[in-house]
Amino acid sequence: MSRLLTFNLTVPGQWRDLWLYKEKMYLWDRTGTIYYAKLDDIVKFTAKHYSLGKSLLLQTLSFRYDWKAGEQSRLMMRLPDMESVFLRPFGEEGSVSIEYPRELLRKGTSEAYDGAVLDTSIYANRLYLGTIDGLLESYIHPKFGERAYKLDRQLEHRVTCLTVGYAAINASAEEEGLHFSKIAFSQDRFESPGFKQANFRQIADVSYSASHAGRDLLNYESGATPTFLRAKVEKHSGDALQYENTTVVGYEDQHSRLTLADFINASRIKYPGTPDDARVLGNSGSEIIISINGHIRVVSLKSSVGKEVSIDPNQRFKNLDSADIAADDVLETHPIQGGFLIELPEQVRLITRNGSHAFSDGESARIRTFRSSHRHKQTVAIIQDESAKIVGYYEKDDSIFDGGRQA
Repeated sequence: MSRLLTFNLTVPGQWRDLWLYKEKMYLWDRTGTIYYAKLDDIVKFTAKHYSLGKSLLLQTLSFRYDWKAGEQSRLMMRLPDMESVFLRPFGEEGSVSIEYPRELLRKGTSEAYDGAVLDTSIYANRLYLGTIDGLLESYIHPKFGERAYKLDRQLEHRVTCLTVGYAAINASAEEEGLHFSKIAFSQDRFESPGFKQANFRQIADVSYSASHAGRDLLNYESGATPTFLRAKVEKHSGDALQYENTTVVGYEDQHSRLTLADFINASRIKYPGTPDDARVLGNSGSEIIISINGHIRVVSLKSSVGKEVSIDPNQRFKNLDSADIAADDVLETHPIQGGFLIELPEQVRLITRNGSHAFSDGESARIRTFRSSHRHKQTVAIIQDESAKIVGYYEKDDSIFDGGRQA
């Protein structure tokens, strides 16, 4: 049985959203004004005002997944007493909390949008806002955060969800459909944004949200199962202007509507008849979480060029019958490396291959994960009424915590 330890970095204030991008933390207040801080400054502040041990936990659990997941760290944690020293700041508690003062944040000067923002994305130094007034685009300078940029409108429809990656942007506009465009890169990406009007085209009739499954896309309409959109890609080499070696240039015209029977069969839950209640709750990459008559299961989507997409059993996730999750209470699921974050009315739970964990209590105004990033794959941003917090976590075996295993 594993135990979940969480490290919480809180920034007081009334915030709208939070992003981690290129060694900085970006926050928007409720008027749309942007604030930022260097991650290195936050680590140094933690070492000075809390402890060196807590600054190490912050850096490795929240800011540097690439180190946390590396072979060196795994070998190091197998040394006698190394893990207990690393986790010493937790003591007997299951969490550590620190606070970063709002007054230490730097205020940006880019044009603010003070309306309702339904989703946010930062990619290739571009800031995208999905709003009730359409899709807005601005710029984030990786070196000079004080530079001001205006907002450009890229799409007129109300946009509820943004799925950005592989040099492409997909905007979910509910009854107005799913809209796709390649990202037009600037000739001088570090000095000027070089905005060009995106060439959007509608690729699905209805879309309330969408999510990447590798380079492919799952489009969530109002039904019990999503639609699979297979990506058409181009490979690049030696092009300094490209942010990706492989880019999505469109999606195949023939979409695959995944059947509920496929999900039920892959779950390997046996019923005397047809399940009364079954639906897909969400996906984390190619792993898909489903609910069948109150039972939570994870299945896998498999796709290869020239072959039909399939839904197969997933044996890696276990102990989900005691997940303490009522499917009817699920507000949203969020992809995270190695699992799913499940948003409930008064709690957030984390599902991993070791089972289900209580992750955060209280009502959340917004939850953001960074599964597609390099450094923050297991970091979570949670916006609550009077604060924003970054949560990193560590799963450990109880036998290790109790000193029951030696390297």
